[in-house]
Amino acid sequence: MSTAYTVEATPLARGGWTLVVEGVGVSQVRRLDQAEDEMRAAIADLTGQAPEAITVALHTNISEDVSSSLDEIETLQSRADQLAQEASAKRRELARHLREEEHRSLRETGSIMKLSHQRVSQLMAE
Repeated sequence: MSTAYTVEATPLARGGWTLVVEGVGVSQVRRLDQAEDEMRAAIADLTGQAPEAITVALHTNISEDVSSSLDEIETLQSRADQLAQEASAKRRELARHLREEEHRSLRETGSIMKLSHQRVSQLMAE
């Protein structure tokens, strides 16, 4: 059985992070990527639990500017992923149209679409 702990990570003014698990303890690390392992070991020492029985959820206390930028990036990435899926669907649709409706060869279709004939063949198989 695994026990879950939430670690609040707050940046220090001179670099590094303060890590707090409410009711358990406090620690510090130089780099945020060290936080989960550090706190898993600290919690294990303080509670007597086996480290492998401890699940750590890291919550970073960052500025509103950084948080806002991260949210904007996530939104943009989601839109980019959606547009990429739409472009792929249109690419497959055009390849099928050129091959089946206009009876173009794989090489002609590839030339028209600026793709290799091998890629056109892959599109047709999808």
